Amino acid sequence: MVKAVTLKDLAKTCDVTYRVVAEIMGGHQSGSRGIHFSEVTRERVVSAAQKLGYKANRNARNLQRQGHNAVGIYAKTSFFIGQGLVEGLIAACQECKIMPIMEMLPDNGDLPVSLKEHCIDGALFFGNSFNKQLQNHLRSIPSILVNSNSIKDICSLQYDEADAMAQAVAEFARSGKKNIAYFDKESPHYSWQARMDALKKYCKQAHMAEPICIVSKKNGKQQPQNFEEMRSYLRAGLREYPHIDAFIANDLDTPIVYSVLQETNRNIVEDCAYIALGDSKVAKRMSPAATTLTIRGRKLGQRVIGLLSDTIKGHAVQTAPVPYVLTRREST
Repeated sequence: MVKAVTLKDLAKTCDVTYRVVAEIMGGHQSGSRGIHFSEVTRERVVSAAQKLGYKANRNARNLQRQGHNAVGIYAKTSFFIGQGLVEGLIAACQECKIMPIMEMLPDNGDLPVSLKEHCIDGALFFGNSFNKQLQNHLRSIPSILVNSNSIKDICSLQYDEADAMAQAVAEFARSGKKNIAYFDKESPHYSWQARMDALKKYCKQAHMAEPICIVSKKNGKQQPQNFEEMRSYLRAGLREYPHIDAFIANDLDTPIVYSVLQETNRNIVEDCAYIALGDSKVAKRMSPAATTLTIRGRKLGQRVIGLLSDTIKGHAVQTAPVPYVLTRREST
């Protein structure tokens, strides 16, 4: 079976960028969407397309006729894209006349369909699950990484983890707590180390004890997945550090923290304060309701689509860190 010729093949043959080829084959004029090319380049690309037998992707052509840019929105797991973020992304896409295509990364390491078939004008990527093939494709089109490990030549927008830890330390200090523990698990999708480094810095500035890190380790090649495995790590940590009077954990791990504290006869608020990181509904439904540090999903969705839209048009973009917002509830 003969492999179909793609826009990427044309770009390589003509020694021009993917974005230039996409503009030419989409019927756009030079500079109309921020991409400039000469008439000689246009003729070279069109001639190569005819010689190689290029056929436009039907889905992409339909989107062009509708006057929309199409953007791919990718993540390894739904952990990175909450309901508020999805709503913000969709609202911003409608406002910017952008067609969103949301896909989870295949478990086999293959590319998402929309990225493989070159029917998008730009890409947003949430998380850290990169392989070389994916990196190369993201470099070939306007892309923005959201809270991901940096990749050379790709714009990156990070959550302000340092500021989150500064807010947590200030909130615990207000509650009169001085011995903070950070509870987490090893994960391929994000790093807890940056949070811990910032936590140490701000505890020192606030004249608090050096914070404790309790991280559930991988069991062989398998990461602990059930509550009981993580609970055992937390129990062991409390036995080793009985003086802990404040906890920080991801919001989805809040039931684990609460249950272990109750097992050890520690009263939340009086004996231990608690702050959850994240915007799910788990933490605020606990008893007592947990104070949270969250990224406002709707605002983030609007911001990243605006940045990607500007990147597609060839504009320079500013990527200041995304702030966390503290919502105080009963646990502090």
